[in-house]
Amino acid sequence: GQLFGIELIPSWIDPQGTEHRAESLARTAERAGIDVALAQRVVAEAIGWLSELPESWAVVLGFPSPALLDQAVTDYLAEQLASRPAHGGRLWLDLPASVVATPGTRDRLASLGRYQIGVLVRDPILTPEGIDPLVDLHRAGIRIPDGFVRSFLVDPRAATLARALVQVARDLTAISLADSIEEFAVYVALARSGCTLGRGPLFGGEL
Repeated sequence: GQLFGIELIPSWIDPQGTEHRAESLARTAERAGIDVALAQRVVAEAIGWLSELPESWAVVLGFPSPALLDQAVTDYLAEQLASRPAHGGRLWLDLPASVVATPGTRDRLASLGRYQIGVLVRDPILTPEGIDPLVDLHRAGIRIPDGFVRSFLVDPRAATLARALVQVARDLTAISLADSIEEFAVYVALARSGCTLGRGPLFGGEL
């Protein structure tokens, strides 16, 4: 295998000492009414990392918030990428399937297509209605949930569901990203099933 890039996962430690990461942070920001401002901040961080990393590396923005596709955020993202053509095709947004399926979101993603922005979809529903939004995406990927990955070798149901998601991705000419890979045997089994990318402790700790 080879290194694809990095995933940026924003986090915040509240006054009580509790760490909020990714999905938890997105929900907290939405309740506080600062989700759009935070989304713009994490997009700015991602653009900064793209400027520092080798041009062959991608950045996955692991902040699954609907606010990433707020008009103010997408306008800012388009402005930043328009002035940095070398970043084209290197940024991936991590979004829940429920967000990708909304009409307004699909329109905004289509408008960002000229910048080759990819979308990694969390928890897609394996029905025609659930898969339809992925068909419209210019560059798409499917995240394989960590529960399926951790149980891949011990639970036949988890392995079947993981392979089904990988096959859907292959049928759509999309990438597939397996989360939380801890064992080399799981990595090998997923790779043989056609999974494109993996992340987790097997590849090193967080920075």
